Amino acid sequence: MVSASTVNNWFGGTCGLLEPLYQAMLRAVIDTATDYLQVDESTIPVLDAVDKTGKTHLGYQWVYRDPISGLILFDYRRGRSAAEGVMLRLVDFTGYLQTDGYKAYVTYLRKHPQVTGVSCLAHIRRKFFVALGHHRRLAEVALAAIGYLYHVEAHCRRRNRTAAQRPAPGPAPAPIPSSI
Repeated sequence: MVSASTVNNWFGGTCGLLEPLYQAMLRAVIDTATDYLQVDESTIPVLDAVDKTGKTHLGYQWVYRDPISGLILFDYRRGRSAAEGVMLRLVDFTGYLQTDGYKAYVTYLRKHPQVTGVSCLAHIRRKFFVALGHHRRLAEVALAAIGYLYHVEAHCRRRNRTAAQRPAPGPAPAPIPSSI
């Protein structure tokens, strides 16, 4: 049987060997010329080696995705605040940042006017499902429009179209009549 200290040493050594790969991923996803990033954070239970009780604490996996290249960077942080996540990683970023409505992103965007916030359609769509109980017809129109956009995206993916190959949006649609 291999001792725990030996396994821990192997793990630590492997992490050290992977550090250049992580730095390369960081440069490829965040520090490159990309002007469009998607960001989200998610909780992750973390077992702290210093805490001998065996209890976990809640950590955060910040996920940065360049949708053009498809590259993804996972960045663990102990907290979820803007100061712990996007403020550290996206100091010099300029372009479009697609996020949910979490306040850390709002704080970041307020302090970085060179970055344009882009909402996440999946998060917006959820709100229209809630609205079905209040304004059914308007919510159904919105859900149908979002469904159409999803259909167009699926069509483009099936044909392996890059973002550059997708057609530019046409004129704005007519406003929804107030009688709906």
